[in-house]
Amino acid sequence: MLQRRKFDDAEAFAHQFQLDVELVHKERVKHYMELLQPWSSRCDTSEDVLHFSNLLCLLNKIEDLEFVCEACIKTLTTDLTKMQALLDYASDRLKKANVRVRNL
Repeated sequence: MLQRRKFDDAEAFAHQFQLDVELVHKERVKHYMELLQPWSSRCDTSEDVLHFSNLLCLLNKIEDLEFVCEACIKTLTTDLTKMQALLDYASDRLKKANVRVRNL
């Protein structure tokens, strides 16, 4: 299902059989990373805004900090503001993780 990008079906399947949904979220993040690339064929900037928003929402659902940071670093877009927002997001997640570790 994931190879065919049927993410909703894969997520429903994971919930139904109590599997880890994070794998589905990671694959969906990779898909949005591809859609945001400068050389992908798109012409609508409102679509980019939606893809970027969805990407951030999915990153919030992923606990694998290494994956999140790597996705933020590797996502390319023509909008420098979005790239800075992703780097800031990764930095914030790292800071929160450090605070949690210190509080243990």
